[in-house]
Amino acid sequence: HTHTHNTMANKNTATSVCSRCGQPLHDDDKDNADKREEDNKREEDKKREDIRNQRVGGKMLKWFGVAALGAGAVVGAGAFALMAAGFGTAGIVGGSIAAGVQSSIGNVAAGSIFAGLQSLGATGTIAATATAGGAAAAAGGATAVAGKVIEKRAERDLSAPNFNKYGEGHRQKCPRCGKDLPK
Repeated sequence: HTHTHNTMANKNTATSVCSRCGQPLHDDDKDNADKREEDNKREEDKKREDIRNQRVGGKMLKWFGVAALGAGAVVGAGAFALMAAGFGTAGIVGGSIAAGVQSSIGNVAAGSIFAGLQSLGATGTIAATATAGGAAAAAGGATAVAGKVIEKRAERDLSAPNFNKYGEGHRQKCPRCGKDLPK
């Protein structure tokens, strides 16, 4: 009967310490420590991979946005330049560069570049293109900013010293033994 009592007492006695946090380990803690550490390592690796993927996605989104901004700006600026040159929805604007060119040409030949620009201006295509180009540039800029934010958050998360799977405000646990770490 005494032998059984000593065995029970020994089971509750700390026989070693955790190699990570230095807290005392009991027999049942030691049995689970290796498995817990492997599970936590696997979970941390998966989280890191997810965050790396977020960073790559953020970079791709950022560069897509930059490309859209650039394309929209080029298209919009070109259309605005044609409007500023005098190719308007009511025809050639008096006193404009286009009016000066038209007076130097005389009769505008059908199918010429000038006639085509005159037609695009009169149908409102140039104005619509300027608006669409501006909208594309704005959307591209917003997309680039969103991509950069995602990329930076992922970089911040990757550089964090550890991942607390319980979220902020909860006590951190030792990844090896599972005991609460001192605050």
